[in-house]
Amino acid sequence: MEGPVHSSSASPIYRLPGEILGCIFEAFVFSARGSPWELVLVNREWKGIVMRTSRLWSKILITDSMADGKAHDLGGDVGKIWVRKNFQMCLTMGELDKALSRAGNAILDIRINHCVVEIEVLAAMCARVLGKPISDRLQRLRFDVTGRMEAGLSRITSCLESQYPALTVIELNVPARWSHALLPRLLTAATGTKSIRGRIPHDFVVTEFDWSNLQSLDLRRATPPFVFNRFCHMLQSIHSLEGVPDDWPNNSTPLTTFRELSTMELAVYSSHHLYHLHRLSFPSLRRLDLTISSDNSTAVPALHAQTPAMLWELPSLTQLDLVVYNLPGFAQWLSSVDTPQLQKLHLDVRGQASSDYFPSAVLYPNLRHLYVGADCLGEDDYSRILEMTPNVSIVTISSRDVPRQETNIENLLIRLSENGSRMLCPKMTVMRIQAEEGIGGAHAREVLEPLIERAVESRIGLLESFTVNWPDQTCLEPQRIDYVKGTLQPERYVGLSSCD
Repeated sequence: MEGPVHSSSASPIYRLPGEILGCIFEAFVFSARGSPWELVLVNREWKGIVMRTSRLWSKILITDSMADGKAHDLGGDVGKIWVRKNFQMCLTMGELDKALSRAGNAILDIRINHCVVEIEVLAAMCARVLGKPISDRLQRLRFDVTGRMEAGLSRITSCLESQYPALTVIELNVPARWSHALLPRLLTAATGTKSIRGRIPHDFVVTEFDWSNLQSLDLRRATPPFVFNRFCHMLQSIHSLEGVPDDWPNNSTPLTTFRELSTMELAVYSSHHLYHLHRLSFPSLRRLDLTISSDNSTAVPALHAQTPAMLWELPSLTQLDLVVYNLPGFAQWLSSVDTPQLQKLHLDVRGQASSDYFPSAVLYPNLRHLYVGADCLGEDDYSRILEMTPNVSIVTISSRDVPRQETNIENLLIRLSENGSRMLCPKMTVMRIQAEEGIGGAHAREVLEPLIERAVESRIGLLESFTVNWPDQTCLEPQRIDYVKGTLQPERYVGLSSCD
């Protein structure tokens, strides 16, 4: 089908020169995440421009299966093309040659995704894209290979060139042996690499790569911590850091300042590692995803006898996502984290019941978005948490164990109905309470409805939305109380009568 989709070809866009349209199409595909296949079907003129714009064809997927792919019949001498998202899918050498021909001299994004293909076919196709002259135009390279392809490793490494001048992104989702063989070769050949995703081998000579230019690093939690300790202090330009080893930082981690780092994902699986976090400085960090767990309930309180000397400053942090497992005493550690610019706080606390998960003497005056997910808090902890965030606008309270937290929720609703000097969070405009299991609709109507009405009525003119969601043990659909836009209207309570 090549007829015009639009009713009027007199639109100004149809009068633009082909070169300008080609640039617009590139922005549509690469910035707006559109698809060249959508553009081809508009009319013959656009189809011709798309086929001549080589950069639109620069994404190539070498694969052994057309699963999740979609066929597009472009007609003429082009015929049928299989695609997955914006990638041309190539199952044979012939398809790969056609895809490379369409890409012309464009910088290339190559993905190699193989599980069971014959090694001779894989080796030939890899030699085509990893060798000259394609190697000079290779900008992004990704391998997705399962352990069943171990036999082909030597054939693949023999295809590698000594230099990849345009290569900036390397992603290796491969077995350890593959990473051990491929990554050092690629890093020494691609001196301009900006982004790495993969396991750094334990015997890699870290001085053979210039880490100071790297901007994004995902170690997939597979790199040994002692290896990361060798080069973490060299990451002078790193912006995003994920998948760091589970046992990092540790007592061998050097004092390190990550000057440019803005986003980090970190998991700490021993409470004593909280102390070692103070070895690290993040002057530019804006988002931190931190998971902390421990089976040792005494380690953190003992550790924080030194809290005043261990202040951890995060001066630029605006978003903090915390998942905490079984760590009473966590409140003391959180009190030692200085986050003056924090605007979004996500707290997910799981474990034994305790009131020692949140500091009582710390305020977060700039916080605007608060999420609390917990099934192990004390009876007044929800209220206490909101007292820490006096200027919060959007609040979500989520509980997986409603019977255990029932009193906590009720106390929170009572506290929210208070006015005057005791008004909690006077700038709050959106409130959500989510109960994931364990409470029946009849009980909720009897207990929660009056408390919600009191809380809402006390905040007329301030509150824009108040929503309570909880499953009903007798209904398949979750029940919901929904108050919107400053007027208490029972007919806006959705689902409360649907199961009567």
